[in-house]
Amino acid sequence: MPGFCSSSDSYLDSGKIMLAVRVCAIDVGTNSVRGLVAEVNEHGQVRVLHREGNITRLGEGLSQTGVLDEQAIERTARAVEKIAAKARSLNAARYGVIATSAARNASNSGKLKDRIRELTSLETEVITGQEEARYVCEGVLRSLELAGETALLADIGGGSTELVFAPRAGREPLLTFVEIGCVGITELFLHHDPPREEELSRAIEHATRLLRNAASELPAGANELIGLGGTITTIPAILLRMAKYDGSRVHNFVLTREHVESVLHRLASMGLEKRKNVVGLERGRADIIVGGIVAIKALLAATGFQKLRVSDRGILVGVALSLWRREG
Repeated sequence: MPGFCSSSDSYLDSGKIMLAVRVCAIDVGTNSVRGLVAEVNEHGQVRVLHREGNITRLGEGLSQTGVLDEQAIERTARAVEKIAAKARSLNAARYGVIATSAARNASNSGKLKDRIRELTSLETEVITGQEEARYVCEGVLRSLELAGETALLADIGGGSTELVFAPRAGREPLLTFVEIGCVGITELFLHHDPPREEELSRAIEHATRLLRNAASELPAGANELIGLGGTITTIPAILLRMAKYDGSRVHNFVLTREHVESVLHRLASMGLEKRKNVVGLERGRADIIVGGIVAIKALLAATGFQKLRVSDRGILVGVALSLWRREG
């Protein structure tokens, strides 16, 4: 299975030099905007040149209003502009901007697309949950050698969670999603700082029920659970006390139920200002991290797994590969 490479700007195969296609993939999520500039060779091998993430909270207040806030649109569009400018400085030839849960659930997502176009001349595609899950699946499968024959992939975002049953090589993955994520859980259930026990209990019960229903739509028998998304990658960063995030140490980290329980108990007992100073926790994520860990706890309960393996690669790699396959 092709994986991530760290070679020079060209790739060698039996002495033949093959030029790579340089692409820029941008993911506009409910909580953050993330970008990837990479080179992809003719075998679909990906070499990362630049990664960037900015918390813009596009989905702030969406569950109450049904619309994207004007200031959130501006923050988000500016973040896309910043990533696109960096990609242009690195001579990216193909660009793809996707928008996920918040944009597809908002009645005014056209304003977001218009503003991104004004600032960058790039078109934004608001993708469905199924399309999002397909990108996630390809991105993860390209970056992990799976230990078992099958795996269940879970991408917990700000507004939705994608579940993908990834069977043995050569078979079609099965996809589903549920509209539950760290921002939604926080806004719907966690109204006090720090959250009250009854709020946490209701949130866990609600998320577990939704995730169990979603998981029941997929085949049983996955050998392992693989998790990705900002909340999931944050927990290893906290456990390892990372003052500066290091994806190479997070990728393949095994999170146990005990890890999740201990970090949830620690962070849920703190007020927001104290959480902002936790080493390994991005300050802009401090107000929704408890809701995100609730989703992870619910995921383990709903699927019956005792642990999950963390992937630091996902939807952006999937988008990069789709750009590589695009004509011209």
